[in-house]
Amino acid sequence: MESQLLDHYFDGLRARIREKHPQTDFTALESEWRGLYDVAWADFHRFLKGWSPDHWKINTYSERLTRRVLARLMP
Repeated sequence: MESQLLDHYFDGLRARIREKHPQTDFTALESEWRGLYDVAWADFHRFLKGWSPDHWKINTYSERLTRRVLARLMP
């Protein structure tokens, strides 16, 4: 499901980038941004836990991604 949602997001972004900024190397942009997805989600999760610890978006998916990022950053 995650990859399908990311594919949908990047399909829309690709169309808009081609329209507004055709000189952009979208392949490189997508590669870099896909690689940072879990970091961005973990940061969002960190924000939510501080702002609203009982927020419905704090779930096992968010916890799992955050653990994965932390393991990568602190081996």
